[in-house]
Amino acid sequence: MARRDDFHELAMNCVMCPNKIPADRPKLAVTCSKECTIARKNYWRSKQDSRVCRYCMKPSTPEQRLAFQQWRRRPQDAEEEERYRLWRLSETNAARVKNRMETKRRKQAEAEEHEEESE
Repeated sequence: MARRDDFHELAMNCVMCPNKIPADRPKLAVTCSKECTIARKNYWRSKQDSRVCRYCMKPSTPEQRLAFQQWRRRPQDAEEEERYRLWRLSETNAARVKNRMETKRRKQAEAEEHEEESE
């Protein structure tokens, strides 16, 4: 016997195959069997993995992975080493500027709050 939906008494179909969902499946189940459940899980995992890493949630396209591998490899000559050093220096400086701006904004907000309280 197939499970029926609560509103229209229609037999519910599996989202992975054309089979009906058996009545003995859990109430919120959308698949007809364990195999379909695993296939559905693998489908969503592959869909997510094409956008971001499942473990660290960082972007994970083939181009980004290749760029990361290139970044990780050791510099081949003095020119590459200098480019890498300059890149790291610019990243560090950008982070410092960002931190300074956030600190400045936070102090301004605190000062404005203090002025409002004193009035």
